[in-house]
Amino acid sequence: MVHIILPMRHCSLLIRTLLSAAFVLVLAQGCGGIKVTTNAPNVAAGSTLSSQKISQVAVSMDDALDADKQQVIGEYDVSGHLQRAVTESLQKGSHVDAGGIPVNVTITGFRLRNPMNVGLATGPDVIEVTVEVGGKTFQTDAGLLTGSSSREGRLSKLLTELTQKIVDGL
Repeated sequence: MVHIILPMRHCSLLIRTLLSAAFVLVLAQGCGGIKVTTNAPNVAAGSTLSSQKISQVAVSMDDALDADKQQVIGEYDVSGHLQRAVTESLQKGSHVDAGGIPVNVTITGFRLRNPMNVGLATGPDVIEVTVEVGGKTFQTDAGLLTGSSSREGRLSKLLTELTQKIVDGL
């Protein structure tokens, strides 16, 4: 066993350097995360939003999804992020009212590549949903072939695209 003895001034510098590095790592971890950008819906004539307000948005997973996909959806709180983004978008367009009708979104398909396998040859990241509102049902999705190497970055882009497609379809 080798013992290294450092003078006290070197230990103090080493400790400060290690603490600074740890602080930067913690700060960098907190700067990531999923950030969904929302816009008000583009309301088409004759659409549900042209005549009715929305009371609430519920997002769930299809029970038919594989357990590993359900685990990743839960780990990244995809349902929660999507619910908050759709609600925020509807609020921006003044389409929310307690006396309105509910929107139910079911995640029916999901694929998020491993950060080590990002590239054109590995296929796209995909989220597929079924949306039910006022007796109307439609399906939509979002896909991403390239982009950030982080899962959070790719999920942010997917959820931003998907949110807009959902609210524009209402």
